[in-house]
Amino acid sequence: MTDTASLSPVTAATGHAASWLSKCPAPRCLLNFTRHISRQHWCSDVCGNRARIARTEELVDER
Repeated sequence: MTDTASLSPVTAATGHAASWLSKCPAPRCLLNFTRHISRQHWCSDVCGNRARIARTEELVDER
């Protein structure tokens, strides 16, 4: 009998779900996540807010 918990990461990284696997682009976030919606960019709302704040601060600093 095979333990499904140990196969899950391998299947996620090499199977059909691999196309939905993404690294969170937010500053200081090290997480990988599975996109449940094709438009999902961040692993959580907190990371999305952090990315928006960082982008806004860059625009303000350029002025």
